[in-house]
Amino acid sequence: MMRHEPTGFQSHMNTLTVDTSLQQSLGALSGITEVRATDGRLIGYFSPCDADRARLYAEAASHFDPEEIRTRRSSGEMGRRLADVIASLNEQAD
Repeated sequence: MMRHEPTGFQSHMNTLTVDTSLQQSLGALSGITEVRATDGRLIGYFSPCDADRARLYAEAASHFDPEEIRTRRSSGEMGRRLADVIASLNEQAD
C-alpha cells in the first residue's frame, strides 16, 4: 500500500515537557482535547489515550482553516449536500 503524506506534513512528533500541575490536568482528560490559550486561540490538540488516533486527527485538522470556516458560515451562501459532492467527485474520476 502506498502512503500519501500531504505537502508540508512531517512524520516526526515534537516533544513538550510539562510541569506537575499541567501533567495532572492533562492526566484527568479521557479523550482528544483542544488546547487553547487564555484568549481562545487554538494552540493544538492533546490525546492521552491513543497516539496514532491523535496523529491522524491532527493531520486531518491541519487541512481546515478555522477562519475560512467562520467566513463561509457567515457569508449566508448555501453549501452543497454531501450526496451532490460525492456525485461530482465520481464524475470527475470517470
